[in-house]
Amino acid sequence: MLSVLLIWIFILITTFVPGFLIVGLCGRKEGLDHFKLEDISICGLMAVTVYGEFFSLFSGVGILCRILLLIFCLAAGFLLRKKIGAYLKEHRPGKPAAAGLVFLVLLMAYGGSRGYFHFDSDLYHGQSVRWIEEYGVVPGLANLHVRLAYNSAAFVLTAVYSFVQESGQSYHAVASFLALLVGIGACRCFHILKDRSPRGSDLARIATLYYICNIFDEMVSPASDYFVMLLFFHIVTGLLELYEKKGALRKEAGNYAVYALLAVFVVTVKLSAAAAVLVVLIPLYMFWKERRFRTILRYALGSLVIALPFMIRNYILSGRILYPSAFPDIFHPVWKVNEGISAGDTAYIIGYGKGFTTAEAADYPLRQWFPVWWGQLGTMEKLFFAATLVSVLVLFVSLFLRKKAVIPHIVEGTVLASVLFWFVSAPLIRYGLAFLICFPFVMLGELLEINKEKHEAWQKGRFIGCLLLLSLFLLYKGVQLGRTVLRQIGQPYYLSQQDYGHYETEANVVDGTTIYTPLEGNQCGYEAFPSAPEIFEGLHLLGDGVEDGFCIRDDL
Repeated sequence: MLSVLLIWIFILITTFVPGFLIVGLCGRKEGLDHFKLEDISICGLMAVTVYGEFFSLFSGVGILCRILLLIFCLAAGFLLRKKIGAYLKEHRPGKPAAAGLVFLVLLMAYGGSRGYFHFDSDLYHGQSVRWIEEYGVVPGLANLHVRLAYNSAAFVLTAVYSFVQESGQSYHAVASFLALLVGIGACRCFHILKDRSPRGSDLARIATLYYICNIFDEMVSPASDYFVMLLFFHIVTGLLELYEKKGALRKEAGNYAVYALLAVFVVTVKLSAAAAVLVVLIPLYMFWKERRFRTILRYALGSLVIALPFMIRNYILSGRILYPSAFPDIFHPVWKVNEGISAGDTAYIIGYGKGFTTAEAADYPLRQWFPVWWGQLGTMEKLFFAATLVSVLVLFVSLFLRKKAVIPHIVEGTVLASVLFWFVSAPLIRYGLAFLICFPFVMLGELLEINKEKHEAWQKGRFIGCLLLLSLFLLYKGVQLGRTVLRQIGQPYYLSQQDYGHYETEANVVDGTTIYTPLEGNQCGYEAFPSAPEIFEGLHLLGDGVEDGFCIRDDL
């Protein structure tokens, strides 16, 4: 727990400064008044990730990467000290808020130090992070283990802050740090207790709190799913709040563009969030209407800078730009993943998402897989799915009743598109839980906004309804969270964070290099390196060492 807190301090320092620069550049005409500390630090996480990805193209992401990052942040912070000082003074929390913040930080550090370690983290997350730490990126790594080509930007970010060279343990505290930042923003929904005026974005915040409580005992793992879902909630809430405060003012386009860049970033964390990029339409339309074509070009280049290292890493790891997708199939390096392996991996992902453990399930029709999938859902998950169906009707009604509320409708449509994309691709509940939770709450917030200007009785009803919902949430999730905390209180992770799992492995020699495989199951954890669940027939090294890459050929 102490290690998590110390790492968080370093992360905060090295994300706030680059985030401050990004927000300042994007909103230089609008100012920084909308963006709070958590908003700026999340933008900084995006910037550090892109930096780490570019760094990984040339070297392992280790102590040198961290030193250069720290030097830059200290230098930039010194040059911007007056602006940063003025911002921090203006956004300094009051005593009650500060006390609540300290409690939240300690609670999240507790959860980020221990808990359920995700199965995939010992299957390939840990190995992905270690490859990035050791070598940055390796050609054809997918030929050793196909899941090492899943290339989530979250793994690079985890490597940037793993501190493995300094401590001997590869830490994974970024997921919980992101949960803390998003949680701070979500807790702002409690303003309704004071001003008794709930807004649509407050419902999105309550949904966010629900999700964070759901992953409290899992965020110790560096799983990309949590990064995607948390960022998605942040984008949706931020856009709704910005509209509520500023409306569709053209001069606020730069502020909206910040969230558009974050949406592009989310896709590099996991392709399943591809529909999130629809929010780009908001600033694009505003800039286009003002004929600010150079500004559009500038943000297009910014989006390219975010996406480019992700695509380059994909190509180097698998020979494909968007693995496991075969599209676009334009490059043919010697290390390119075999078409059959790529197609089989894609089919398995889809089949597993539908509730089966075979690739054949990818082709099952809806009537065959849906009953199995539905039977595997929990009670609350079924309720959220049903609420999502009902909420679609609410969306269509609101399109007629609030015709001028274009920005909220784009946000709501983006959430619905994310639900649909998840459901028709790989509907494993873990991949899309945030979408299912978010959409009904966002549409409930839309109902609040529809009759916003009605008489006082309706205003009181809005407040009482939100207060009741918040109270039920605190009662239901608060009890569950308390039980989780008490259940884990005896675990010995108050100084150092829970480590990856340890497994028995056997050594295999490929072209004079030892590669480990598990004696049982398919997990190897972090320590056995390099490792894979199995060794593909025809696996060869491209050079003298693993850093040169892997290919599958019979003629080498």
